[in-house]
Amino acid sequence: GTYLLNPEGFEHAPSSKDGCVLFVKLKQFPGLDREHVVIDTKDDTNWDVVTDSIKRCQLYPPKKLDERKSNGKYKDTMDLFTLKERTELELENIECGLEVYVINGSLVFDEKQHPVGSWIKIPPDDIPEDKVVTVSSEGGASIYVKRNHLGSKL
Repeated sequence: GTYLLNPEGFEHAPSSKDGCVLFVKLKQFPGLDREHVVIDTKDDTNWDVVTDSIKRCQLYPPKKLDERKSNGKYKDTMDLFTLKERTELELENIECGLEVYVINGSLVFDEKQHPVGSWIKIPPDDIPEDKVVTVSSEGGASIYVKRNHLGSKL
């Protein structure tokens, strides 16, 4: 797949020769001065091995972001994670909310099972004091994670 981050005002016309599934989250990328980002999520060089059971594809800020353009003023982050069977993932440094979307497999959060297509949203006031949220997967999962974009602390 391909991951696109389009800043405010960016115009595009998505298309696919063979067809595809589009996941669209409108207004997820505010800021007129942000770069347009394109990441090939099937390219292994875009993935980091976190542990033997966890891989991460850093979406935003992208690894190749020109710091002169971003000025470090945006605190939100976006990642893809793949979890192997019986894996626990600690999502750290969460100050301004968290969203998790289950792309494949299933995820356990707050003692509840979340299947494919589940959207977990945790507002800033519900973030634990240690700023860590733990999720797990018994059968493996792929998830999209967006942190620090909700509330007034941005």
